[in-house]
Amino acid sequence: MKQHILILFFWLSICPGLYADEIPAHLLKEIKATEKNYCRRKVFDALKSERIDSLKRALLQNNSATNEEQYALNKQLFKELYSFKSHEAFNTVRQMEMLADRMESAEKQTEALLCKVDVLLCAGLFNEAFEAVSQVVIIPSSGLKVYYYSLMTRLYGDLMAYNDVPHYNHNYRRLNHLYADSVLQIADKNSVDYQMVQALKMIDAGQAEKALSQCKEFIKRPEISEHEKAMIYSCMAWGYRLLGDMEKQVSYLLKSIESDIRSSTYETTSGRL
Repeated sequence: MKQHILILFFWLSICPGLYADEIPAHLLKEIKATEKNYCRRKVFDALKSERIDSLKRALLQNNSATNEEQYALNKQLFKELYSFKSHEAFNTVRQMEMLADRMESAEKQTEALLCKVDVLLCAGLFNEAFEAVSQVVIIPSSGLKVYYYSLMTRLYGDLMAYNDVPHYNHNYRRLNHLYADSVLQIADKNSVDYQMVQALKMIDAGQAEKALSQCKEFIKRPEISEHEKAMIYSCMAWGYRLLGDMEKQVSYLLKSIESDIRSSTYETTSGRL
């Protein structure tokens, strides 16, 4: 499997003194389990496609639906398409924007715009994401403020990760922390947004052990979705990388990939191994 080979190459790249047959037995077992689930990816994708097709049919059949009802259906469709088929998710966001304009709803106009930023970030289109987010004029509700600050934290976090030029990296880190603090001030402490931002900030501040301990407790909650688990596991892998524990880094990246498979998520950090 391509995924298996990439994971092996990743392991050898971070532990260059080892040969493939020296990879720890427990990691080989985890890699094989991930490979087995990767082979079943089409099963999970088919279930997601069924949900997507059902929403598309509902949109086509409900010709008499109000703008509000159409917007709600498109929003559900966007959530299913997000990180699965980014080009279709982007087209769905454009429909949301059009409907929000028809309703002259500031709440929905801002929400649709933030969804656009989200899918652009997911696709790695940073310039386009900056252009879109610059159009945000008002943020009418606390829920959208959390969404906005979380997106900005993510945007500058990604830029920080991909740019090691000190002049730029320092500014990206400053802005990342600024928006992270805003999330922590207004988000529900039991939300994934709060927990993720807090963990990432702790790790960046050299408190990886504390962040990992909190993540391990939080991820046990039954309401956490597979997509959310994938993000948390990826965060934990980063924490273990900074601690120098390469075995656990790979192990948690594998867990992240497993959750990505179950949630039919494609545009992710773990999936780019």
